[in-house]
Amino acid sequence: DTPEIEQAPLEKLFLQLKLFSLRLENVPKLGLLPPRRLAQLTVQPPSAERLDETACALVDLGAITGRTDETGRLTVLGRLAIALPLDLRLCRLVLFGALFGCAADAVVMAVALNAQDPFTLPTASLQEHSSFTQATLKSFLSRQHFDDGAFSEP
Repeated sequence: DTPEIEQAPLEKLFLQLKLFSLRLENVPKLGLLPPRRLAQLTVQPPSAERLDETACALVDLGAITGRTDETGRLTVLGRLAIALPLDLRLCRLVLFGALFGCAADAVVMAVALNAQDPFTLPTASLQEHSSFTQATLKSFLSRQHFDDGAFSEP
């Protein structure tokens, strides 16, 4: 099996490592280590290419200020992304909502976009034909009930 660190997005991890390195300023051997170096100390470290891509994505999204560990500083978006359990793009939505005076609406939209569709089928039900048929029928009936004849669902 591939390690989870190879499958998961590294943006949030990189931001957390950036903040962690700043907080460990006075700790011997770990103090002020850049995020890339801290990531290399993990049991199954991500590749350097993935870390470079992550740093570029964070700069493009506005979560850090520079591509290199020395020049890159956490922005307000970066600190918000560390605090919220949302994808980085949804954290950006919340930040812009707060800047434009509609923070509550932005939070509701971010949470709704982050939630899984309640009508999707779990992949475990695809194993057995009869349970798949029952789950598909249940999903269809639920969609039909909440659609109320408007035919808004595909």
